[in-house]
Amino acid sequence: MLFVLFAAVFAKDLVIEKQFYQFKQQFGKNYSTWEEHEMRLGIFKENLEKIAQHNSQKLSWTMGVTQFSDMTPQEFTHYIKRGNGGGYVPLRDSERKTPVKSFNATCTEVDWVQEGKITPVKNQGQCGSCWSFSTTGSIEGRSAIKSGTLASISEQQLVDCDTSKDHGCNGGLMDYGFQYVISSGGLCSEVAYPYEAKQGTCQSSTCGTKFDAISSYEDVASCDQDSLEAAVCAGPVSIAIEADQSSFQQYTGGVLTGDCGKNLDHGVLLVGFGTDSTYGDYWKVKNSWGSSWGEEGYIRLCRNCQKNKRWIHNDYAGQCGLMMQPSYPVV
Repeated sequence: MLFVLFAAVFAKDLVIEKQFYQFKQQFGKNYSTWEEHEMRLGIFKENLEKIAQHNSQKLSWTMGVTQFSDMTPQEFTHYIKRGNGGGYVPLRDSERKTPVKSFNATCTEVDWVQEGKITPVKNQGQCGSCWSFSTTGSIEGRSAIKSGTLASISEQQLVDCDTSKDHGCNGGLMDYGFQYVISSGGLCSEVAYPYEAKQGTCQSSTCGTKFDAISSYEDVASCDQDSLEAAVCAGPVSIAIEADQSSFQQYTGGVLTGDCGKNLDHGVLLVGFGTDSTYGDYWKVKNSWGSSWGEEGYIRLCRNCQKNKRWIHNDYAGQCGLMMQPSYPVV
């Protein structure tokens, strides 16, 4: 009997080691010492147990192996907060423009990805440049809606050149990114000025034609769902969320209803909203952690989610604080 039990444990460990090897291969993980390898294997095993326990509850969202599955929850939080994978620095209310309020949404659901107005999911890597991806994403999308042509523009130009208020891989704000685009007359294409996941010397003068110039930008009223829905009906909206919780660390699909806070640390792109026939209302959000994370790089956050209301100004901040500081460019 003892031998059978030992054999079962040994077989399970072999399966986990095989999964860990596949994880390392998929995400290019290399550890400097055998001790670190063993430590990360132990953490990976603990995360697999958490994933299995979560999925056994059959909730509205699933967890699985992601590029962060060799991190403890504390390490993941620190990783996001120090800029890697995040990089949003919240605005004070006094720094926001007079907010746009609207109660006249022109749609009851929209998905700008399905409409072909959103560029493929990108990956910011280990650089706190999320704000630049959110900035380019809303400009790309709204320009495509207006012109009919979708073009991918340069986050690296923002990281290298937008230095008066933003801080490259050390964080920034979409509103400041919009200000830079206005003053510079547009951004280089992604091809002409490709992303490098590190800050370098500004090369904007060498890229040739500038694309997607904007005339201004607007801040959507904070914690105002009607106004945000109206804004998304017209095009993608840059938003900030808190993304340093374990619900984001292992998210692989579904409508996220788990607690994720409202201490904004990550700039992302709101690309639509709708209703899942099984799991209810959601916001569709494009992330900048690559297409292997989440739903091919996207996450659906609970909309009209009463359980997770965060009361501010007699309204709520939305799942993960997504309604707190929305903004969009005027093309």
